[in-house]
Amino acid sequence: MEELFPQKLTLKEANEFQDKLAARLILEDDLNDSIEKIGAATMHTRGDFITISAAIFKTDSDLKKFEIIDKNIVREKSPFPAVPGLESFRDGEILTRILRGFSKPDLFFIEGHGVNHPHKLGLASHVGLALDLPTIAVSRDFIAGRIQTVDGKDAIVENGEARGAILKSGTLKIYVSPGHRISWQTAFELAKKCTKSIYPEPLKIVQQNMIEAINSAVKT
Repeated sequence: MEELFPQKLTLKEANEFQDKLAARLILEDDLNDSIEKIGAATMHTRGDFITISAAIFKTDSDLKKFEIIDKNIVREKSPFPAVPGLESFRDGEILTRILRGFSKPDLFFIEGHGVNHPHKLGLASHVGLALDLPTIAVSRDFIAGRIQTVDGKDAIVENGEARGAILKSGTLKIYVSPGHRISWQTAFELAKKCTKSIYPEPLKIVQQNMIEAINSAVKT
């Protein structure tokens, strides 16, 4: 199996590796016409440990109802410290391994960045390549590009290329970007459809599962 998460790289080598993988991303719609199962994953880092909460949901044709059909919460020690811009080398390998344990959904929502990243390879893009599945990145953080109106949307633009869009809920801004095998327009529309308030429901649910698991661990 190709090594997509090499650990022993200098910063320059890691950036070059990111550029190489980014060139392989498919940023056009390459997903099923009918979406029946959606995956979601979020993670929390504290010290040397990473907690990952993920689930697969059965959904309806309107993407409004989400029934958990499989879930997992895992806490593991990180193999090495986080380096800004290279988080996917640390977190991505663990996340990919966890997500491979599920049956394949039609797409994954991953909390983090996609191509809206300085080297166009955030966590959702890196993991999307590893899984060879459509992935959508959703984040509260803005790390690259500038905001420009494209197709009537507040788009994230870098080097003249739209790399995502802003999903607004009141004063809150959520940054949505394609990870792999999906266009930025479709990534935005699917995230919007799945959002009842503030955040896409699948991600809200896995976040809540993680909070409950962490609180339970603290109490015991």
